[in-house]
Amino acid sequence: MSQEIKVSKVGVNVGTATNPNDLTYTSVYNTLKYYTSGSLTIVGTVDPNLTATFFGTATHNLGYYPFVSAYVKNSSDSQYFPYGRASLGAGLSIYIGLVIGTSNIRFIYRLISGGGSENGTATCVYKIFRNNLGF
Repeated sequence: MSQEIKVSKVGVNVGTATNPNDLTYTSVYNTLKYYTSGSLTIVGTVDPNLTATFFGTATHNLGYYPFVSAYVKNSSDSQYFPYGRASLGAGLSIYIGLVIGTSNIRFIYRLISGGGSENGTATCVYKIFRNNLGF
């Protein structure tokens, strides 16, 4: 018989709970293991198509591809955006990409403007976890 550590949600009997959604924690499943976090400021350049592209790099030197969570905020925005693509309205959209390597993470933040220009900086905040994705 294997052993399990479980913590149930309020109102759930931990001794009889079998649905993982009724548990706050179970040792049966792996959890994220925090390694480090940080932030970096990256500078953008505007090309003739009024597309600002920002690049930045964070080093981790783990020797494998870790799990990463990252958000980016342009100097003129009031909120952070996760990686992916978003439309901000008024012809403005953003693309945020991560290139995760075995020793560093490259951040790509692309601001596509429909008629104006965006100069300046963007702030990237990130968390790197020890979890090896096995790639």
